[in-house]
Amino acid sequence: MENAPKITYWACWWRATWVLFLIGCVLGYLNSREAGLATAIGAGLILAPLKGLFWGWIYWLIKK
Repeated sequence: MENAPKITYWACWWRATWVLFLIGCVLGYLNSREAGLATAIGAGLILAPLKGLFWGWIYWLIKK
């Protein structure tokens, strides 16, 4: 009987960070086109990894 592969917290953090960053970029673009996208990219580089710490932890708790 094989064990399911273990998922690491950092893999969950990485995935959550990218998802949050991409969602922010899409919403920024839809809000005010290029200016909104530029703002979302700038803010996302700082905020997405921090938000990813929390949401990655939630995702990790569900997956483990």
